[in-house]
Amino acid sequence: MKIRPLCLLLVITTALLGAGSAAADTLDIKSVAHTSGALHSAKLKRPSRGMSKREVVRKFGRPVKELKPVGANPKRKHHRPISRWIYDDYMVVFDADFVIDTVSRRK
Repeated sequence: MKIRPLCLLLVITTALLGAGSAAADTLDIKSVAHTSGALHSAKLKRPSRGMSKREVVRKFGRPVKELKPVGANPKRKHHRPISRWIYDDYMVVFDADFVIDTVSRRK
């Protein structure tokens, strides 16, 4: 007969824990959905991931400033140079010769 109080305790505990999780906030992600990845780059006419430096120059012109590459280590093949090109409204990040990201600049 000791099983009955244990089952009752289990049911009450489950009900109390479940009641606490029923209240939740709603996160509206529609406002940020349009700013992700390739869609963002396409809408704002920015270089997209995978473009070569040559393609970026051809489509978007020379950058305002080219920052010196960092992170290169000739002794390790996976330590390629990471360089950044600064344009008026955004910065393009390159891994060796290819775009890995485009980031908006603060005004």
